[in-house]
Amino acid sequence: MLSSLFSGSKDCVKIVLEDGQEDVWLHPAQDAPGSFNCTVVLNLHSPKLISELSVTLEGLCSIYASPITFGLGVEPESYSVMSQKVDITPPPEELPAGQHVFPCNLSVPPKSPITIFGSLGKIQYKARASVKYAVCKSTLTSDPVEVWLGALEVDGEGFDHPIPTDRQAASFSENLGAFKLEIKASHLSIASLVRINLTLVDPPQNLQVETIRGRLGQIWDLAPREGSKRPNIKPPLEKIELIRIEEIVNGQVVPSDPVQCVKNSGSAGVGWISLLKGELAGTKSGNGGGGWSGQLKKGESFTYSGLFRLPITSTYGIQPSSLEHSEGNIRAEHIMGLDVHLAGVPEAASTVSLMTKVKVGTCCSLRETVDLPAYSERDPCEPMRPVDERCKCYVKLEELMEHEKKLGLWGTPEPYSTNEVHTITKS
Repeated sequence: MLSSLFSGSKDCVKIVLEDGQEDVWLHPAQDAPGSFNCTVVLNLHSPKLISELSVTLEGLCSIYASPITFGLGVEPESYSVMSQKVDITPPPEELPAGQHVFPCNLSVPPKSPITIFGSLGKIQYKARASVKYAVCKSTLTSDPVEVWLGALEVDGEGFDHPIPTDRQAASFSENLGAFKLEIKASHLSIASLVRINLTLVDPPQNLQVETIRGRLGQIWDLAPREGSKRPNIKPPLEKIELIRIEEIVNGQVVPSDPVQCVKNSGSAGVGWISLLKGELAGTKSGNGGGGWSGQLKKGESFTYSGLFRLPITSTYGIQPSSLEHSEGNIRAEHIMGLDVHLAGVPEAASTVSLMTKVKVGTCCSLRETVDLPAYSERDPCEPMRPVDERCKCYVKLEELMEHEKKLGLWGTPEPYSTNEVHTITKS
């Protein structure tokens, strides 16, 4: 009771984040700590002498036992993966009643696990401010504020910007013969554009192709904390369909499906959500709309080029790839390529998946790498930020395509490698 009287029932403390401060960017390969900046606002109902003032950033890892237990109220295995605290020196004198503001800067270890949300586990970070009174020794704690941790790679010259994707690989499929797969993107990330090219060098037989679809495979590795009795969880491969924008078959543009064309190609909340309700469709042969016949003739080369956009799904959709130097018991890897569905062959071999390893970045990862636009007091209206300074989720399709054309940045091709192509034949 006495403690309550001294602390003041109307006292409160909170963390205030300005635009962009909720994101913390790490560069694990450089081993340089990240920085979390915020403002602590303390409202006092009556004068108080403060003995301690601090901000703590903590990361919590939660892993579910199986997909069945996820979301059904079954408690996951949860534990702390990172905790950083910074003390703010309070004034030595008594603070008067009213509002008091304290800036805060907290250092984040560079190899900290990044924020990630999966159907079987998640890593999330929250920051809290704490105030301890000198007289009654009671503590006032703020509501938690969610903080997002992401990681970036640097290019070979050390520049701090995302590395372009230019993956090239060659292999062999029993039904399709020798093939070459190419994946190109100025920056492969959630909601970005990607072009996938396929060349069949010498099909061993006549085949009828029904559909070709762009796919992203998400591979999870969930390790329990040290000393836990739970086994490592190896969930099955998640295959996510890419949104088709444009396709070229044997040098000819295939007319776009009206749904795929995305007339409303606006932000994630408008144009893309309708496509995530079973309306996705890859190239379909013989569709009566001027499409290609779908016939692959023995010995004749075949080329396919598809422009896709990575979809924006629910909270538990595509997650960024884990970087080599980042720590964490929940890790995500990705493969990308095409599903070729064949007709007239045994059902067990009707779908051939041609995939290769890729790294997927977060949709916001370009924002940290560029300067903000110029701002003038005489012209206080902030200009529209460039594409690179906005989360890809909120960039219109037309604007993103125009940006890609101007950029013309595809990176340096990697050498062909037959052992890095995953050829999967299944129904």
